[in-house]
Amino acid sequence: MSFDGNGQNPQGGYIPPVDPVQHMEPAGYTAPQDPYAGQQAQYGAPAQDPYAAQQAAYAQMPYANPMQAPVEQKSAIVAALLAFFLGTLGVHNFYLGYNKLGVIQLLLTLFGWILLFIPNIAVGIWVLVEMVLYLVSNEPRWRYDARGVLINR
Repeated sequence: MSFDGNGQNPQGGYIPPVDPVQHMEPAGYTAPQDPYAGQQAQYGAPAQDPYAAQQAAYAQMPYANPMQAPVEQKSAIVAALLAFFLGTLGVHNFYLGYNKLGVIQLLLTLFGWILLFIPNIAVGIWVLVEMVLYLVSNEPRWRYDARGVLINR
């Protein structure tokens, strides 16, 4: 059999190259069997998970934190009373979770004692306005605490 330099038979058609490994096997030699033959999933088919039944018993928990205590609603009346009696110290804002506002009111009151009570007058007016707004306003800032829970009236 002869063929030209392009790998073509002069009579026409392609002649595949000879596999040298196939022709070097000794007589009576058989190739080892693939121990994983038939276990591999076909392309596109999902592989079987041997632990699927066990994992079904441990399904994903809901997103709620089971260790978290139920949220209590704060009272607008308690917030108003705290604002009336201890408002310049910011206690009503600490009660509702507005810690920054509570600290600002507390610091202004402490500086007011040093500066002849002038800032205390402004904080007192601020606190009275907040007290009324907690009782009568329907704006979200005055109806919800810092956690977003509705204030109970």
